Amino acid sequence: MRQSRGRRAVVAQREEKGLRQFAVRVCEKVEQKGETDYEGVATELVQELLDAQAGGERDRSSDDKNIRRRVYDALNVLCAIGVIRKERRRILWQGLPRPSQREMERLRAQLRQRSEQQRQKLEMLEDIKLQQDALRALLERNKREPAVRERGRRGGSDASPTMQALHLPFILVATDADAQIDVETDERDRHSCTFRFSKPFEVFDDQHVLRRLGLVATVPRRAPTRPLPNDTDGSGSDELDAAADDALAHHLPLSTEADGESDRSSAS
Repeated sequence: MRQSRGRRAVVAQREEKGLRQFAVRVCEKVEQKGETDYEGVATELVQELLDAQAGGERDRSSDDKNIRRRVYDALNVLCAIGVIRKERRRILWQGLPRPSQREMERLRAQLRQRSEQQRQKLEMLEDIKLQQDALRALLERNKREPAVRERGRRGGSDASPTMQALHLPFILVATDADAQIDVETDERDRHSCTFRFSKPFEVFDDQHVLRRLGLVATVPRRAPTRPLPNDTDGSGSDELDAAADDALAHHLPLSTEADGESDRSSAS
């Protein structure tokens, strides 16, 4: 049963391929002539195909009918798609369909859009890979330095372990040491904070911090500088970077373990 189905599938594939090739030959015949009729195309193809194969008179008669039937079917298909036009018994060549200028522009625009989407996705994938490398490097770093973890867990007489570890993800806000900072916390859920700075400030995400720690040197800096509205010259950037580096140099070990506060953004 399986062999029978397999044979039928192979025969169907061969017939489909043969029909496509036969339709191409019919199309070429009509294109060469420009104007012809069914009898002219069928007779030429019958002669060409039968001369190329050997067989008895009975086989040739059967093949003749089969070829003419296929010519008729192919001409109907070509007429339906506008490649040829029939006027009574005459068959006129119209030409292969070509996309309009508007369609070409639409396809080019679609190609550019897809290419840009592909580029953006590749950049996102590369960024995710770098983040993964950074987190793995952080885990290995913490495993190699148990003394640092122990010092971070103790921290001080009143410090708890959860307060001595900065859980991912987080953000870090850096500004001048003498800047005035007002912080308002939402009393309902304490998940949102409003900051007001008297001087320019910068916001860094966790990936930037991992890069500054040297865990992955190529992690891109994604968090942009966010100056106050009255900061127009961008001054103070070097000082803020130095302050951030100093904060990171004295920071306690980072932790990749999640706890009940992991969904809250932390700021230093």
